[in-house]
Amino acid sequence: GADVYAFDCTIPGRAEWNLNFHQWCLGTNKKLDLSKYATGVAGQQLQFYTLPELKKKLGHTRIDMLKMDIEGCEWDLLYDEIIRGKDEDLPVQLLFELHTEGANWKWVPEDIVKGKKRRQVNQLIVDLYHRNYRVFHVELNDGDHYCAEIGFYKVASKNPTHEGR
Repeated sequence: GADVYAFDCTIPGRAEWNLNFHQWCLGTNKKLDLSKYATGVAGQQLQFYTLPELKKKLGHTRIDMLKMDIEGCEWDLLYDEIIRGKDEDLPVQLLFELHTEGANWKWVPEDIVKGKKRRQVNQLIVDLYHRNYRVFHVELNDGDHYCAEIGFYKVASKNPTHEGR
């Protein structure tokens, strides 16, 4: 019963996918040209939208879940769209593959994850915690131990049933 939307400005959609596909990219075009996935679209005018822009464009009032695997670009997106974003634009759940320095260079451009080590991962988790996100899932990537799938859910900032206790 859920509506599923997929966004990828580097590939054309397919009818058999059974979802709402848009050839758009989420976030801003900061480092896409470094990605192996963008080689097929080099020189094309790509469309980038922020979370608030996508919500408005699609007529949505909330995002229940945001799932992404964007080969190192998640760092900028998480800080730009989630950690510095407006509360009303934040997804209820975040699921993403987090890439760090040492990730397979064939998939993740080294420049994107340079300096992203344990300390930066810990800081990202703390920053998401301060936006009321809590970790519910972590799974190391079997093929690349410098990547892990991480899931977060957003908790209410205040619990009205416990106020004054």
